Amino acid sequence: MRGEISLKILQGLSQATMGAADLIKAILVSGYGASAGKIQNNLRKIESRHLQNELAQLERQKYHNIIYWLKTDGLIESRHNGLGLTAKGKKRLVKLLKRKQTALPAKRYSEESEKKITIVAFDIPERERRKRDWLRGALRNIGLQMIQKSLWLGKKKIPRDFLEDLRKLGMLEWIEIFEISQFGTLRHLT
Repeated sequence: MRGEISLKILQGLSQATMGAADLIKAILVSGYGASAGKIQNNLRKIESRHLQNELAQLERQKYHNIIYWLKTDGLIESRHNGLGLTAKGKKRLVKLLKRKQTALPAKRYSEESEKKITIVAFDIPERERRKRDWLRGALRNIGLQMIQKSLWLGKKKIPRDFLEDLRKLGMLEWIEIFEISQFGTLRHLT
């Protein structure tokens, strides 16, 4: 970006000046004969307020950016009593609410290693492709490895919340989970 070096220099000078001004303010607020610890404490308070103000400014800027883009996309408009949804905005709202209702749970589950081998096999119909893709991502995040697209293997314990999500999504009829605790003749194969 043109002027990037100038920007960095000016920002650095601005912060250095602000630091000196803050130090002087901290000394004055602390009073005559204050210890270095008290001055340092007051300086931290002043810097903390600056940080809070900067964060508040960033939040205000994010808000204004979002409002700008919603107006640009024609989803909201300014009215005499504030902001309101346009017809396009109402349609988008309905669409987003439907998407939220059919949203799949997060794929994040805790990984727990185990001595047993866990095998997950599934056969999910094509009409449920979204759920199948979600399942593969969830199994990957649990720590299982794909042997085939519908066969996963690992020395990981299947979390209860994962099983509960499968039940809520109505996927239990398509999935089989096996645990092998004794190897028997399989030991000879490895």
